[in-house]
Amino acid sequence: MFLYVFIISKYDMSFDIIDKSRLLEALILNNNCPTLKKNIIDLLCSTKPPVMEPLPREDLLVGSLSHCIGIELPSHYTLSDWSAQAFLMVFTII
Repeated sequence: MFLYVFIISKYDMSFDIIDKSRLLEALILNNNCPTLKKNIIDLLCSTKPPVMEPLPREDLLVGSLSHCIGIELPSHYTLSDWSAQAFLMVFTII
């Protein structure tokens, strides 16, 4: 299965996938040094710590830059709620 993924990835449309598969194939399959091979496999298969997401703040507008970074920026102002009148205008035009 591992070899099959490398073979199929050579024909992918994304150059990023092709380059990464060629790099991994050269490091893992075409490598004659056993210690380097073991270290590469240990590095790629190591357990990663879970991502700790900050608690969302209720006072920040969801999707705004302030909400993404978790602090209120002094140069940004809060957006008003979606108005019902603008909502009706959009759907009457369509």
